[in-house]
Amino acid sequence: MKVNLNLPFALKRSLYTIWLLVALIEGRVPAIATVTWTSNSQHLVYGPSGQFYAYAPSVIVSGNEEHIFVCQNQNAGVIKDSIYYLHRVNGTIVQSSLALSAGATGAWDSYHVCDPNVIQGSFLMSGVTYSYALFYTGNDRNSSLNNQAGVAFANNLAGPWTKYPYPLIFNTFGTTTWGVGQPSVTSVNGAGDILIFYTQGTASLTSGMMAHLDIHNMGGIVTYFYQQVTNNRLTDINGNPDYLNNYDMVYDSNRDRFYVIREQRPYPTNFPTFISSSQQVASIPGANIWAGNGTWTPEAALTPQVTGIPRNHNAGIKRSSYGTLLTPGVLPVMFTSSCQDNGTGDCTWPGVLWTYHVWEIQGNIN
Repeated sequence: MKVNLNLPFALKRSLYTIWLLVALIEGRVPAIATVTWTSNSQHLVYGPSGQFYAYAPSVIVSGNEEHIFVCQNQNAGVIKDSIYYLHRVNGTIVQSSLALSAGATGAWDSYHVCDPNVIQGSFLMSGVTYSYALFYTGNDRNSSLNNQAGVAFANNLAGPWTKYPYPLIFNTFGTTTWGVGQPSVTSVNGAGDILIFYTQGTASLTSGMMAHLDIHNMGGIVTYFYQQVTNNRLTDINGNPDYLNNYDMVYDSNRDRFYVIREQRPYPTNFPTFISSSQQVASIPGANIWAGNGTWTPEAALTPQVTGIPRNHNAGIKRSSYGTLLTPGVLPVMFTSSCQDNGTGDCTWPGVLWTYHVWEIQGNIN
C-alpha cells in the first residue's frame, strides 16, 4: 500500500497505521518493542558487609514473595563460590541460607558452584519425585576452567537440595578450556521438558548454546537436540557485532518472544577489566529460538549512565517459576555492581569482589 504524501497528516497517519497492521499480519514487519528503564525503580537488594560478595542473581516471584539465588562466598575473604538462597517478602529479606556448596574432593563440582537458575516441574531421581530443579555451574579447580553444568532437586525452594551426581551438560573440550556453564532454563510443558540455555567456551570460540531436554526421569534423560543460539544483530557498546555469553533468558508468552539480558563488550580498559560495564536487552521470536536462526531486536542497554554504577554485570530477569515473564509489558531485572579503579588505586584485587552487590531496576516494554 502506498501513502499519498499530499494527504493531510492525520489521514496519512491513519493510512500508514492500516498498512503497518496489514504488514504485521503478513509477517513483513517484525513486532518490535523498546524497553525503557524506570530510573526511580532502582535500588539495592542485597549487599553483604565485610569481605563477602554476592552476584549472578536468579529470581522466582510468587505474589509478594521473591525467591532469590545468588553466588556468594561462605567464609570472609575466601574466594570460593557457593549458592545462597534469599527469601524476600514485600521487599524485605527475611531469610538468607546456604543452598548449595561444592562437592566432595574428586567430584566434578568440588571447587566452585555458581550461576544458579531454578525451574518448577516434576523430576524423578532415585525413586523420589521433586518439584524444583536448580541448575548451576560447577568446576573442580581454583580457576575459570573445566566448567560444567549440573542440576540439583528439592521440594521446597529453601531446600534441602539433592544433587544429580553427574554433570547435565558435560565439558567435552578439555580441562584447560572454559567449558560449559551459566545455565538459564525455561519450561516447555510445566513438567520435565525444558530448554536449557548456556555458555560454551572452547579454545577458539565462545558462544551461546541451547539444549532441548526431557529430565522428568533422571534415570532416562531424553535429548532432543543441541544447537547454537544466533548472534545476529547483537551489538557491543559501540554498535559493532557482538556474541552471546553470560546471559539470562525469559519467555514472554504474550508476545511469543524470548527476552535476553547479556553482557556487552568491549570490556573496560581500567580495572576490573574482566567484567562488563553494560548489559544489553534484546528479544527474538520464539520460532527462531526453536529453529536456531533469526534476528535479535536490540531493546535497551543497562549502562553506567542509566544506573550510576561503573560496572553492571551478571544480570538476571525476575520471572515465574516456569521461566516466563511475570507481567506483560514489564521487564524487571536484577544485576550486579562493582567498583572501578579511577587511577588512584581505589579499586583493586581482591577488594573489588567485596563491592559485588545485587541491585534491581524495572524496564517497561513499550
